[in-house]
Amino acid sequence: MTIYKNAFPILEYDDEIDGVIIPNKNGKILLPEICVMTFFHEVLEDFVSKHKSEIRYNYRSEMANFPIYVLEYKGIELCMIQAVVGSASIAMMIDFLIGYGIKKIIACGGCGVLVDIPAGDVIIPVRALRDEGASYHYLPPSRNIDINKEMISIIKKTLEDKSEK
Repeated sequence: MTIYKNAFPILEYDDEIDGVIIPNKNGKILLPEICVMTFFHEVLEDFVSKHKSEIRYNYRSEMANFPIYVLEYKGIELCMIQAVVGSASIAMMIDFLIGYGIKKIIACGGCGVLVDIPAGDVIIPVRALRDEGASYHYLPPSRNIDINKEMISIIKKTLEDKSEK
């Protein structure tokens, strides 16, 4: 384990892969490798009610109980959960999910905008300003983090294919 020290503790980075707490060390719960998170409770409930899903587990926090739904969609097993708000809360949720087998996560949410973009338009983020603190536990310090270019291309193609139909 190497902790890269900095004058500002928030900028310190630990490159250790194994965590101190291993959530699924007993192997009792295993989730699919893919997780879809949404901040829209109604969208989540509508989707899982229209597809055969099961509640595999409940992520519990002081805020609420968040069911983790498992289902098959277009031949792919995945899970879905309502995302929490706040960097510390979402970091805890994601750590939990990764500890139980999740390897790929995509989130869908909403945001305000500073320019004239109509409500409901889809915005695909390509870069994030790192001002929250939680991400510094997972990646070396930097002002921004670029989103995976391959994932951006896949999302764009999927949206283009959907708009042509």
